[in-house]
Amino acid sequence: MDKSLKAGQFPVRWVPDLGFGYGYPLFNFYPPLVYYLGEIIHVFGPGFIDSIKIVWFLALFGSALSMYFLAKEFFGKWGGITASMFYLYAPYHAIDAYVRGALAELFSFVWLPLILLFSYKNKPILTGVFLALLMVTHNLIFLPFVGIYIIWSLTFKRNPVLPVIIAFGLTAFFWLPALAEKQFTLVDQLLIKNLASYKIHFLCPGQLWYSPWGFGGSVAGCTDGLSFALGKIYFLVIIAGLVVSLFKKSRIGLISFVLFAFSIFMTLPYSQFIWDKIPQLWYLQFPWRFLEFAALFSALLAGSLNKKLLVFILIPLVIFINSKYFTPQKFIPDATDQKLTSDYQIKWVVSSSSFEYLPKGWAWKDITPQEIRKDQVKITNFPGWKVWVDGKETSINDNNKYKLITVSAPPGNHKITAKFTNTPIRTLGNLVSLICILGLVLYGFRRSKKKDN
Repeated sequence: MDKSLKAGQFPVRWVPDLGFGYGYPLFNFYPPLVYYLGEIIHVFGPGFIDSIKIVWFLALFGSALSMYFLAKEFFGKWGGITASMFYLYAPYHAIDAYVRGALAELFSFVWLPLILLFSYKNKPILTGVFLALLMVTHNLIFLPFVGIYIIWSLTFKRNPVLPVIIAFGLTAFFWLPALAEKQFTLVDQLLIKNLASYKIHFLCPGQLWYSPWGFGGSVAGCTDGLSFALGKIYFLVIIAGLVVSLFKKSRIGLISFVLFAFSIFMTLPYSQFIWDKIPQLWYLQFPWRFLEFAALFSALLAGSLNKKLLVFILIPLVIFINSKYFTPQKFIPDATDQKLTSDYQIKWVVSSSSFEYLPKGWAWKDITPQEIRKDQVKITNFPGWKVWVDGKETSINDNNKYKLITVSAPPGNHKITAKFTNTPIRTLGNLVSLICILGLVLYGFRRSKKKDN
């Protein structure tokens, strides 16, 4: 992100050093917001490692704060504090932070309560803005959450249409090219077929009650290397919250329980018939991602138990039981920006674990460090690349196993220029987003002017 911005890209789409040094349009498909945020922090002085640590802190602190404001709206100050702690200390929160290292998904925890809060308060503009922030933080979480948000809105007799339109308009620069151009990448082959088919990542029901903590991966069956337990204290507060909600006829408590139960159902193999019929869900890869929504609504149910005596028992209890999960597997005392951003580290180590947006047909199974030769033009071909020989645009050929850009030129010295340009769909997306931003600014200006008068 830093290198691409300094090269004059905005919005950033192409990253030059990933893809084994051949580059690929990572941010054309991968939501960029947390990396823009990290770059803003980095500009003010901190190094790359420290900037990312600050983003990590903001994700955790911001999620607790946003849940406090949501729960406080319904259950008062003590209910807000209780819900905030249960949201922050949810085991899945620790999995994203310390096991998976899923920074984008971790930051998506911040936006969910705010979307529900402003929907309930009938603030469609703000709801749409926070939906947009969720989209460019983690589009895979955005997809199922839109459905949850619509159910929530209709429950409280709010119209969900305008916020959704605003969200899609503001983020058109991202989702329009992502949808139109993913056909040119390996993403379908790798993410929904070979490496992460949802069909092998459903949870066993017993794992929700107990599964041992670990720093491994998700595998088929019930012996995953990481825990998917909700935590016994969460089951207790969910049951207690449901009883209280039934007794008080609390709409917020009952809808929270229904959406919690739905979220849990979607992690289990019993829901496969739904997954099979909605291809868009396949990109979510792991049904257990719905545990993020389970954490959201279980925290709200905990907040409904807002009696002071219970609060003073529940908060210390959840912190005491779950704080042990929020620790790293190991420390790397000699880690520096220079080591972690070295040429070999980025072009080989990092690239080996993330290459799904390389061009379709790319020979990813054959690549070795020896293949990355100095005599190659290290640019993979992708829609948008244009090449000029002596100022005259020329055709591109990529008929090679790494889809590298090759051009023909007569013998002699020539000036060859290559540039990554916008395709028509990217230009359209940028234009739609810009119009929406200007429209919201104009709307806000007119509203403030009316208030002054």
